Amino acid sequence: GSCIVSAARLVADWPAASPAELDAATLAPLLELQPSIILLGVLARHAPPPRSLVSGLQRRGIDFSTARKVFVGLTLTTLSLLVMVLAGVVGDDGAMKVSGIWLVLFYAVITFGELCLSPMALSLVTKISPKRFVGLTMGGWFVATAIGNKLTQIGVFWDIWLQSTFFLALASMALVTAVALTILL
Repeated sequence: GSCIVSAARLVADWPAASPAELDAATLAPLLELQPSIILLGVLARHAPPPRSLVSGLQRRGIDFSTARKVFVGLTLTTLSLLVMVLAGVVGDDGAMKVSGIWLVLFYAVITFGELCLSPMALSLVTKISPKRFVGLTMGGWFVATAIGNKLTQIGVFWDIWLQSTFFLALASMALVTAVALTILL
C-alpha cells in the first residue's frame, strides 16, 4: 500500500499504488494538507507523475518548477549530511561505533535529493544543447562531474577535522548553494 506523510498527519491507507492511478478523488486527502511540494514514489517505484496531474497541481499553486526541484534536492542533500553530523556526534567523532541505520538513513535521504537534482541537470543539458550534439554534451556533463569530484579536494580534511565537522562543512556548502540558487532562479 501507499501512504501520505506530512508534518501534520499520516494517512496510512492511501489507495494510490502508482502515478497512473492518481485522480481527483485519490488526491483529495493529499491536497487537504496544502502541500508546497509533492514527492511521488519510493526508490525503485519512483516515477514521474502524469502530465495531466502536474498541470492540475500547478493550477492549484503547487509548483513543480526546475528551480523548486533543485532547491528541494539541495535541501535534502543538506539534511542527509546533517544525518551524518548527528551520527558523528553520537559516535563521539569516531571514538565509538554507531548503528548502520545512520548510513541507511543518510542514503535514503540523499537518494530523494538526487532524484530531484540529477534529472533536472540532465534535462537542462538536453534543452540547451544543439540537437546533433546532445549525446556528446551528456557525456561532457558526466565527465565534468567526475573531474569536479576528483578536483574537489575536500577529502583531505577527513583526517584533519572531526567527522561531525567534516559533514557539517559539506552540509553548509549544500545549504549555501540551495539558498544562492533560490535567489538567482
